[in-house]
Amino acid sequence: MTGNHWGYGKEDGPSIWHKNYPVAQGNQQSPIDIVPHQASHDPNLGPIVLNYDQCTSINISNNGHSVVVEFDDLDDRSVIQGGPLDNPYRLKQFHFHWGGKGCRGSEHTVEGCSYASELHLVHWSAVKYKTFGEAASAPDGLAVLGIFLDVRFFLTQVRSCFLSLSPPFLSIIFISVTVFQSAFSYVDLNRSKC
Repeated sequence: MTGNHWGYGKEDGPSIWHKNYPVAQGNQQSPIDIVPHQASHDPNLGPIVLNYDQCTSINISNNGHSVVVEFDDLDDRSVIQGGPLDNPYRLKQFHFHWGGKGCRGSEHTVEGCSYASELHLVHWSAVKYKTFGEAASAPDGLAVLGIFLDVRFFLTQVRSCFLSLSPPFLSIIFISVTVFQSAFSYVDLNRSKC
């Protein structure tokens, strides 16, 4: 799905995506609500291993919904593997989901609660498919790693990290972090209260 032909409202939301995009019908589609106590653990799965070459990004664009960073996916320099994946999946792009002022932004939720933003790292199986487009049309062609972003948690970690610095550096960094935090204070940047 590209461009401005889909969204999350009543007229363009997940319940009607399948009308314009048949691949969006089924029980493995976004968005999902993750309910931890209902999730099952598979002890046979190993960890997912990320191996990203920082020099493979080729384009940054605005697709009408998000910032999209695309990567050179002609080889296996930037891949994920392991876990439930039976072969390496190449990084094609990453994009964000975020809300506007007063809006929750993550696409997915945890027990009905959303986060300020969500990062999606989109990968495809070049072992099974010749192109990203072909992989995107297949049920096992893509592997998307979703990461919830919580700005308040990030700012707390930055502050605690810099508290160990000497006073001259501490005051400069503390001012920078405070300015950064105040720039986002108009919107609830933490996990929404449920």
